[in-house]
Amino acid sequence: MIIVALMAGDTDARRGILKDLIDRYKSRVCPVSVGYLPTVKSRLSRLSTELTTSRGCRRIYVVMDVKSPEEVALLRKKGAFFVHVYGDMRGPAYSHTAMQRTDLYIQPIPFRGVFPDHVMSPEDAIEECLHRFRCAKAPKNPRPRTA
Repeated sequence: MIIVALMAGDTDARRGILKDLIDRYKSRVCPVSVGYLPTVKSRLSRLSTELTTSRGCRRIYVVMDVKSPEEVALLRKKGAFFVHVYGDMRGPAYSHTAMQRTDLYIQPIPFRGVFPDHVMSPEDAIEECLHRFRCAKAPKNPRPRTA
């Protein structure tokens, strides 16, 4: 299972990115929104429940509307890849969330080519996350096969 936390951006940009991912990966994408839940405790409970099933790389959970430092900490602990919509990064999540060097920038497909090189399309960002996931799961020192 791959967990992608989609951060920042306006609602239209996030919906566009989610649409791009669903178009590309069809039934593998599982959107998880916690923004409608009123308390941090209920959002953490929902995230814990949704993100407990392990199915290898087959599922791509896209978590949206992350607001609290507790939610960010839980997602980082679970190995989520943080993907930030390129642009203004103000909002409740950024008042307490430090970006990391491994985080990615993303923009919906219709805007490809308009942004700097480090800003990826949704499909490129997911491919990068899948690559990192596979590399992290690969054995560090594989044993040579003996016949």
